[in-house]
Amino acid sequence: MKIIGVTGGIGSGKSTVCKFVSSNFSVEIIDADILAKKQYDSEVIQKKILSVFPEMKSFDISELSKNVFENQETINKLTRIIYPELLKDIQEIISEQKTIGQVSAVLIDAALIIESNFHSYLQKNYQYKLVLVESNEQERIKRVFKKNNLSIEEIQQRMKLQLSDTEKSQYADYLISNSGNIEQLRVQTLNVFQDILSH
Repeated sequence: MKIIGVTGGIGSGKSTVCKFVSSNFSVEIIDADILAKKQYDSEVIQKKILSVFPEMKSFDISELSKNVFENQETINKLTRIIYPELLKDIQEIISEQKTIGQVSAVLIDAALIIESNFHSYLQKNYQYKLVLVESNEQERIKRVFKKNNLSIEEIQQRMKLQLSDTEKSQYADYLISNSGNIEQLRVQTLNVFQDILSH
């Protein structure tokens, strides 16, 4: 069973790529964002966050987002709290899928797979490939602006705190360009994943 990381900057279209893959291949999708958000339900995690961000009087997701996306240091603080637990969850899902034996791959949809060092861990421990979904900045801003309740300035700030596509591409085994139409993205995605899953 293969492990495939799917990454890209905010608004790149990586979740759309994962949907195309799940519709056409026997795979399990792990959405790292959803798993990470589940961590916030834990009182232990909430207490750790409040101790690291003392300016927050009580735990509030929207206030946390404002604090976290100020700079790289604040992102690192949150990552150190959330990611050890997230890694445990991902390990459990991979182990479960190996035992069940019904999928050919587990896809990990994660924007910060490189920055969080998940990439290095997965490389060392699994039969693993990384797919980068690239898209130009203006298109990404348009997509995020339509989808989320964020200002253009907030979107640009979040982009600045992620590695650029050029930096991410140094780690990627495969590139998918999301600069055309949805059908072009679908065809590229199917070609890339057919290649990964057939080797």
